[in-house]
Amino acid sequence: MTSIDNAKLSIIPYLDLSDLQGRYISTLLFYDADTWRMWVIAGDQLVEIKAWPAEACYFASKAESPHDLYFHFLDFIAQRASYPKIKKAVLGLQDDLFNLSASINKIVHLHSSRDTIGKGVSRMVVTEIEYIFSVCRSVFDLLQELICGLWDTVQLFDSSVVKKPLKETFSKTILFKGMVSTSAELIERFGIPPPLADYYVHNAEFFMTLRDFRDNIIHCGSQVQTVFSGETGFLIRETMKPFASMCIWREDEKQPNDLVPLIPALGMVIHNTLSACEEFSSIVEKIFHFPPSIVPGMKYFMRGYFNELFITTLGDANDRLTLRAGMKPKAFTELCTINNNKENEKCIQPLSSTTMVHKNSHIQNTIGERFQILSLDGGGIKGLFSAALLAAIEEDLNINIADHFDLIAGTSTGGIIAIGMGLGMRPREIVDFYLREGPKIFPSWLGVKWVQQWAYRKFSPEPLSSALQSCFKGKRFGDSKKRLVIPSYNLGEDDVYIFRTPHAERLKRDYKVPAWKVALATSSAPTFFPCTREVDNIRLIDGGVWANNPTMVAIIEAFGTLNVPLNSIWTLSIGTSDAVSQRRKRLNRGGIIAWALENAAIDVIMRGQSIGANNQATFLLGRERIERLNPKVAADEYSLDGVHKVEDLIGKAAHHSRTFMPIFEHKFAKHITPLYSPIHV
Repeated sequence: MTSIDNAKLSIIPYLDLSDLQGRYISTLLFYDADTWRMWVIAGDQLVEIKAWPAEACYFASKAESPHDLYFHFLDFIAQRASYPKIKKAVLGLQDDLFNLSASINKIVHLHSSRDTIGKGVSRMVVTEIEYIFSVCRSVFDLLQELICGLWDTVQLFDSSVVKKPLKETFSKTILFKGMVSTSAELIERFGIPPPLADYYVHNAEFFMTLRDFRDNIIHCGSQVQTVFSGETGFLIRETMKPFASMCIWREDEKQPNDLVPLIPALGMVIHNTLSACEEFSSIVEKIFHFPPSIVPGMKYFMRGYFNELFITTLGDANDRLTLRAGMKPKAFTELCTINNNKENEKCIQPLSSTTMVHKNSHIQNTIGERFQILSLDGGGIKGLFSAALLAAIEEDLNINIADHFDLIAGTSTGGIIAIGMGLGMRPREIVDFYLREGPKIFPSWLGVKWVQQWAYRKFSPEPLSSALQSCFKGKRFGDSKKRLVIPSYNLGEDDVYIFRTPHAERLKRDYKVPAWKVALATSSAPTFFPCTREVDNIRLIDGGVWANNPTMVAIIEAFGTLNVPLNSIWTLSIGTSDAVSQRRKRLNRGGIIAWALENAAIDVIMRGQSIGANNQATFLLGRERIERLNPKVAADEYSLDGVHKVEDLIGKAAHHSRTFMPIFEHKFAKHITPLYSPIHV
């Protein structure tokens, strides 16, 4: 694509050309609105033609056929990592996948034609088995080529990493003096981040099995016949390496002399190879800075002659592994993510199905394969921006925005919004609450000297307490219809405090607390209000002192308490504006007076925590799965108690909702959350 500039590419309506520099477009074949569209290069022009290949990769919002394959790792590379340096390896991966499907099909065809072929059929099958193992080994070396190319091309999230030259093959990477390296040894030799080192170690044993296959099985010389013919397919001995460790066959499949079906074993080998590919994409997405997708709103599919049988084979492998893990098998249609189970690294692991498994059986029935988080920053009256933004998006798309999030986290003013949404309030109602109650909660404070601001609280807590009681009308925190996490801070114990709805078995207390008390506890900003003792006489203050941006609190809750895999989490994080300040040089000298004159201490602490939380979340989830909306404003344009700027806040929300609404529609609106039923309510 280097000969075609962006102006000419702009005739293709599906492409995002804003950040294409240094990348190529994997294919110009698209399927949209039940129609194929394909462009070809003719000289220095793009020409749309009325033809398309019968076996190829293409972009589409949904597959043209249920037999077309979707692999997350190929989609990720095609959309975000399509650099010329790794193009050859990517094409090799695609060819290998087509070839693996063809080999499985050929083995099945050989069985159906065995009487016609005669005695040579066994040798033909053995050849295909060897080829499948060789291709799977090739995949690992191609993945290593990808890693080397990205290592030289793409910036790491961790800028402190000192890159060292990598080896060109997987084998040379993991082996050192004939021994498989540990993660620590790999980090020392190559300077790679720990997640990448763990990826090598996790897949080393399986790779060595692929490498040693010819010597261990096919050419060991101890057996005259390796493959046997049964009524429904070819058979092998269960005791053969590497199949002996699989333990995947059902009792009704086993025949005398330890004979078992061949195809499930090959399915497992391919399945494990694809799992390594999925793990690869999950790891590199977390450690490298990648640009956005080239074709937003579409996925990268593979259509091929033998996909139907390939899907059946991989689906059977997934079901066998799922059953072995004590899970209920589901229909296998897409390979999207990998469920890594490090308790048994010798065995092939099942890919995630449409229902994730959790330690708590109640949770298992209420969480889908995608988990969306809404995170709302603190910011006093500036929470009006967040509420107005959500209201505008909700009204533009004619949706209830809460229906699209599995968990909502909110701190301080964000906590008030989160609790309101959990209790069924629409964002527009929350906007009205701020407009109505804001002047009472944050009265004008002009004329008060700065010393008084720091020496005494600014406002009486009674208007805030009264407004919250009126807003939530006697409802309990546990009455929320959404999972909520609301940070506060225990001043008495000098420790963090988090209110959580009863979405896990061990959460047995917070649900009883009146909702207004939780809202008061998270929003009692120490320089504006006194601490509150409304909850068990605990001295609680605003959660913004440690988690003004609660994104990481929410992600840890999903991952740690609800056991949601990180690669299933998508997060929308909304700030209340980011004031760009030019700090005066007198702050360099330190001292209470200098910092008090600038009102800088709390601003710096909250802004630093917010930026840090967003960077940490981006590292864990990857840039694609977290959206942060926090518009920059001039210093002192807004303040936590600036009620005189409410109209400006609403106007700013209206402006940003226009540009952000398409992103929300693309990334978050398609997900409707499964029903959440509180455990203890």
